[in-house]
Amino acid sequence: MEKMYSCLNCADYEGLSLEKMRNHNRRYHKNKKFECCDCGNVFLTENVLLAHKKAKHGFLEKDTSIFCIHCPKPKWFDNAEALENHTKGKHSYHHKFVCGSCWNWFRYVRIRDIHRDNCKALVAEQVERFGGPDI
Repeated sequence: MEKMYSCLNCADYEGLSLEKMRNHNRRYHKNKKFECCDCGNVFLTENVLLAHKKAKHGFLEKDTSIFCIHCPKPKWFDNAEALENHTKGKHSYHHKFVCGSCWNWFRYVRIRDIHRDNCKALVAEQVERFGGPDI
């Protein structure tokens, strides 16, 4: 089974090689900036921003009124712009292939099918339905 590389900035991309992941990041995330609302510092990824907020400001605050109504699990956002970017990227008509086990959406059927081979929710369903392996 090949190792999958998942994008840390968007939940819908998985690549089969590190080089493809780097190309994806250059193409889709190069010009995105994440600004700290407390001090104004700018970061290239949301993960680095969150680590900064926790380390420098001692907390991660979330506005509990800004959340995605489309995601099956609650997903909260710091501001309306972040929610809008998420909605455009994750729930647009471009993401029309869904994994019926974990409800993740994919832009390409091939990536969805690769995901299904490793989907933990699907494995859990099959174990529950058919039982675990006899050891």
